Amino acid sequence: MQGNRNFISLLILVLTATAVVAFSCRHIWQTSSRLSALEGKVTEVEKSVNAIQFVTALNEKAKTEATLTVDSRGEFATVTTDLGVLTVSLEDIAPFASGTRVLLKIGNPFSANIDQLEAELEWGKNQMGLPNENTARGRKIQIDERFPAGGWATKELILEGISPAEFGFVRLKNVHVARISLKTP
Repeated sequence: MQGNRNFISLLILVLTATAVVAFSCRHIWQTSSRLSALEGKVTEVEKSVNAIQFVTALNEKAKTEATLTVDSRGEFATVTTDLGVLTVSLEDIAPFASGTRVLLKIGNPFSANIDQLEAELEWGKNQMGLPNENTARGRKIQIDERFPAGGWATKELILEGISPAEFGFVRLKNVHVARISLKTP
């Protein structure tokens, strides 16, 4: 009788332990599943944040440079200067010596004449309709011509080392208004 009792007690103990282990395993499995789901959501949020940061960086870069492609002739882009926003348009592309001559129209929406601009100029080929940065060449320029208040001025620029057939884009960036003049009463 004592042996049966010990056996029953041991059986109850083993069954209780098995139930506790089974419950714990089930709880651990549910927690693990929830953790995996949360990890997936965190990964999605990280991807979204990275995409937002990338677009924000592109927008900031786009404000400080105007890129015009061969396909955008006659359209205009904007470029933010230290004085404000100017407009830029690619008007003409023609051969010139060992390079290409481009005509840019620069719009001055201010009530002051701009008498001198300094900028970085880049140019290169396109790849699948977009600027190919690997082909970009560039130089600093200074334009000592008047951009009339509230008007457009045309500027001829020579781009060395690229033929009109290869030409894909021209870019003005880091534009600085070095000198202005105002009407005097």
